[in-house]
Amino acid sequence: MSDQGPEPTGWELLRALAALREEVSKIGGRVVPLDVYQADQKGVAERFGRVESRARDLEVNLTAEKNAREAAEKEALEKRAEQAEQIVRARRSTQLSIALAVVGPVAAFILARLPFGGA
Repeated sequence: MSDQGPEPTGWELLRALAALREEVSKIGGRVVPLDVYQADQKGVAERFGRVESRARDLEVNLTAEKNAREAAEKEALEKRAEQAEQIVRARRSTQLSIALAVVGPVAAFILARLPFGGA
């Protein structure tokens, strides 16, 4: 006695063979010759190389643009700092001129009123 159950009938075997043929056909439809596969892989590698090259070029361009922008910003900051320094110097000069304009006559008046030994 067998533990596997009854033997399949002829029709069952034919249906199983047809299903097997169908599965093999599906797999065969996805299989390509080696030379076609290698040509495709070569094409993929070439396309990938072009994409990498473009990415490197873009990175170089972006880096150059970033460096140029940073240099322009630095130059603008230096120019603003120089202008601010000139403004501070001008204010100090103006304040000193005002102070001298006020103190000069007052000092002359006080010196004229002080008694000096020979007068």
